[in-house]
Amino acid sequence: MIGNECEQWNRRYSTEDWFFGHSPNQFLVEQIQQLCPSPKARILSLGEGEGRDALWLARQGFQVTAIDGSEVGLQKLNRVAKQENLVIETIHRDLANYEPMKGQFEFVLSFFCHLKPVLRSVVHHRAAQALKPNGYLILQAFAPGQRQENLSSGGPKDITMLYDTACLEQDFAKYLEIIVLEERKVTIDCGRHQGKAIITFFVGKLT
Repeated sequence: MIGNECEQWNRRYSTEDWFFGHSPNQFLVEQIQQLCPSPKARILSLGEGEGRDALWLARQGFQVTAIDGSEVGLQKLNRVAKQENLVIETIHRDLANYEPMKGQFEFVLSFFCHLKPVLRSVVHHRAAQALKPNGYLILQAFAPGQRQENLSSGGPKDITMLYDTACLEQDFAKYLEIIVLEERKVTIDCGRHQGKAIITFFVGKLT
């Protein structure tokens, strides 16, 4: 997120309810349980927002770093973390200006973190480099079909900010072994995002 986009998310997160709900992303839960049954990993979450995924991970015992351009979203995350005595590192910064240290994380996450194509490729390159050997990158995003079928369950209006399998293969194939890469029509129940959606799923491993 950059500039006005950060302010837009600040406004969305400024209500008492949680824009994406409190429950963690189910694809995240499934993949973590499959790939890392022992909660010892360091995890970086890009575009974490209000913190539903970071909080769930911290409750399992993972070491979580959450970055987002919305100060309001991170304040909500930190408030809950303090109430529950959870330790979560939060970083308030635009992803355009954030470069994580190389080889520091067992997992990097990107859930519905939609970026313009040029910035997307840069952020994805940095995300892959942040992984330790045998680390995993897990991503989920709205696909272009979301706009093509005029579905109302969420996602940017700008179709160039939606991710298909081709753009993710282009971004990651040179760095990661691709384990999951597919587009599916699913039903989502995610706070204010409800109903049928066309989603791209990705899991890659640094070998």
